[in-house]
Amino acid sequence: MKTPKSSNVFYKLLQIGVRSDLPYIELEKTYLFNLFIFIGIAILPILFFINLLKGDYELGILIFFQFSIFLICLFMSVKRKFLHLRMIVIFFASACFFIGSYFFHNGAEYFLFTNIFAALIFCDIEWQFYGYA
Repeated sequence: MKTPKSSNVFYKLLQIGVRSDLPYIELEKTYLFNLFIFIGIAILPILFFINLLKGDYELGILIFFQFSIFLICLFMSVKRKFLHLRMIVIFFASACFFIGSYFFHNGAEYFLFTNIFAALIFCDIEWQFYGYA
């Protein structure tokens, strides 16, 4: 399988914390975790400043907490430390997105769906792929 060129920025971002000695399951979880991180980091600062400009300070504080959670995730991925706490971090991010969607109706349901999907994959301990020889 041909790997993408190393000049691709998105590919480089997904490669954060990936080493050649990782088992396949851990490699896939790392890719998913990095994708989870960069979906949040890309949009949350913009939403933070929009809410501050609109005067929605409570929602701005909540988005700041969400952004802080994603920075913690980025630290975990870069340093490859505290990886056993990934599920707890995903839980806190999901709780923040639930609060945002329930109380502020800000469209965080889509982030919540992404987090729940990521949590389902992280909870799956025995990955079985059918149809591959």
